[in-house]
Amino acid sequence: MMKRLLVTVILMTAALFLASAPAYGQRHSRASDRAIMEAEKAYVDAIVKGDHAALSSLLDDQYVFTNTEGATLDRGAHVGRFKGGNYRFATKADIDDVKIRISGNTAFVTGRLNFWGADTPPPDGHSRYTHVWVKKMGRWRLVSNHSHRIS
Repeated sequence: MMKRLLVTVILMTAALFLASAPAYGQRHSRASDRAIMEAEKAYVDAIVKGDHAALSSLLDDQYVFTNTEGATLDRGAHVGRFKGGNYRFATKADIDDVKIRISGNTAFVTGRLNFWGADTPPPDGHSRYTHVWVKKMGRWRLVSNHSHRIS
């Protein structure tokens, strides 16, 4: 009798543990991961090409960028740097070591940006970044971007 009670308690505890598991670190869909990666790559492509129209479509109205020098730029200032072709971020760039975490309609992305031929010294290098994306009306929009150069 006591053995049966112990087994019942253990099974009930295991069932409760398994039932509560999704509340902690619930896994998001692969489709969400793909959509965020597409948005990340589109952002990098837009800053390399200096495509202010593409940037405008990716950046939320509340967007804020903290650059590697510690200055903050709002959406208008960040997009404005690319108008007229006077500013070139880099001639080539890619991202790696990307990690995506999604909570509801918000995605937190960390990664490494590798760039070559930048306008600001050093012309080649790497930076670590954190992006915050929010899904609005079915589209992922970049709300916050923080970047820090690494050696």
